[in-house]
Amino acid sequence: MYRFETNEYYCTGSCYDQTIFKKSCIYNKLVSGYWKNSLIVADSGYTHLEFVVTPYLNPQNGPEMLYNKSLIRTRNLVEKFYGILKQRFPILSFGSRLNFKIDTAQTMTIACCILYNVACNHYDLKPPELLSIGIGMPVNDDLNLREEHELDEGNARQQLTEEYFSLLI
Repeated sequence: MYRFETNEYYCTGSCYDQTIFKKSCIYNKLVSGYWKNSLIVADSGYTHLEFVVTPYLNPQNGPEMLYNKSLIRTRNLVEKFYGILKQRFPILSFGSRLNFKIDTAQTMTIACCILYNVACNHYDLKPPELLSIGIGMPVNDDLNLREEHELDEGNARQQLTEEYFSLLI
């Protein structure tokens, strides 16, 4: 059962995901070491940090390919979660086309996340049938790849590949 840990808004318009992430309490907890041995799975739009893992742009060997497949499966869980949320609250699927004011859209999104957690607390895990009329998200195998940013220090991706995925070959 998935739940929302945080729901934060810092930009009043469009901005990069990484900009929002770096202002979040999750980022601060990771940087401070509050969550030890924790990783964030991200697309290649994020720069490498010691706790952010991104896909290889051009995997060169078996361990790197396994790593990318594992990353895709993990990201698909998140995409599926968003699909479940949008199935329960269809307004989230259509909100951008309804031209809500930014404050209204933020409040509505936060309310949907809170209501989702309340439903989970009451073991109401299945959205009502009325809302399950084809509103869902397909599994996403697209890694949103762009130019890689390799760092020598704190590269969790390389460490995972060498210490775990290379043992699977």
